Amino acid sequence: MRFEASLDVIQPYGRRFITNDGHLVTLSSELEKECERSGLSPSMLSEIIVDFFQTKSKISSSYVVPLKGSSPSCILTNVIDLWITDASMSSHVIMTITVNGESGEVRFVYPQFFAELAKSILSNNMKYACNKIVMSFPYMFVIFDTFNAFKKVYSNVIEGIVNMEGSNYMFSRTEMRSLIWKVDTPKVDYISNELIPEKMRTLIEGDYY
Repeated sequence: MRFEASLDVIQPYGRRFITNDGHLVTLSSELEKECERSGLSPSMLSEIIVDFFQTKSKISSSYVVPLKGSSPSCILTNVIDLWITDASMSSHVIMTITVNGESGEVRFVYPQFFAELAKSILSNNMKYACNKIVMSFPYMFVIFDTFNAFKKVYSNVIEGIVNMEGSNYMFSRTEMRSLIWKVDTPKVDYISNELIPEKMRTLIEGDYY
């Protein structure tokens, strides 16, 4: 699945939006559906895309009010691999949408700087017991950059891989929090150790390789 957007270029695909500054933004149907699933207004995303291109920053962040007012049990960060085309070039960026009840944050980053964004996500969300980072498929650089960021945010980190019920899990843990990835799946759990299932907690506190 390819998520696409364009700025001031007429495209044969997707839905078109005119921003407050008069720019034409087109979102592919896949991107529009992903926004709606995350509770982000597609028209608001169009404004954010224009701001990102105008600021020319390697990382940008915009706070939004999600369409959905429910409070999820976990803070959810959705990672989207996005191609944005303007009149001169096509740019590959990573977009993240973090929803926390009645507030949300949309970030754009170029892939080579994702490690900095991962560190920011882990630092900002450490006060929440349950966080999930999800992707449409396993972006390996996202997963490994996030694990490397965990070691920069926390000290005395223990790492390993354990097998539970036929599946491998990679983990990094401290005394209070853990980062756990079920290998080959598109989700990473960033949670308080109290939320780890007892069998898993026994494994990661015991022998691992």
